[in-house]
Amino acid sequence: MANEVNNEVKTVTLGIFQGALTEVPNNCYRDHSRGKNWLAVIEMDPKSPGGLERIFCTRANGDYFYFTDKLAVGQVVEFGADYYSGSGRRSPTRKYFVVAAISENGLTLKYTDDSDKVAAFELAEQLKVQVASKEEKRVALEAERATLLARLAEINAELGVVEPVTEVAPVVVEEEFFLTAPTPKAPKARKAKKVAVTYYQETLFDLTHENMFEDYSNQQYLF
Repeated sequence: MANEVNNEVKTVTLGIFQGALTEVPNNCYRDHSRGKNWLAVIEMDPKSPGGLERIFCTRANGDYFYFTDKLAVGQVVEFGADYYSGSGRRSPTRKYFVVAAISENGLTLKYTDDSDKVAAFELAEQLKVQVASKEEKRVALEAERATLLARLAEINAELGVVEPVTEVAPVVVEEEFFLTAPTPKAPKARKAKKVAVTYYQETLFDLTHENMFEDYSNQQYLF
């Protein structure tokens, strides 16, 4: 488990194997017969216990902790790890994080004060603003790029300069693919349905059957 600190916003990265967490943050699990553990996606809700609506993640078996299929970037999550004494007295533990990234192999969480749910919700809003700001900047840059390319085309036209084609529209080709190869016992190969194969031109070559896969990439198979 790796931890980083960046401007008071801390990061913890947890491993995932086959959709289940292989680890949890520090002090977020009671390995005891009287321990009660959970991971839940939470939302503010005055009508729910503790003022939080909880969507609980499914517990995993063996050495794994929780399945992550209910998690998504931007959510606030709660790790619960309560301990009950022999007399039934509860010692609660709650830790709050924001889901910053999730992949097949790992879950990245961010937090400022992991014991403060309000701080977690505030951080979630800050991260949403940062993402929105980045998207707005990307849109603005793309618009500026389109304007500059249009102006460049006008200048080239005035100067009589012919630029080589570097970007073309996708070329859709109908192809038949064999699911099974012919054999002596089955001389007729079983054909798949025709599929639309999209080729994106990256080099200036003729689109022929012989060099199709050599000169073109990013094939998209649409069944």
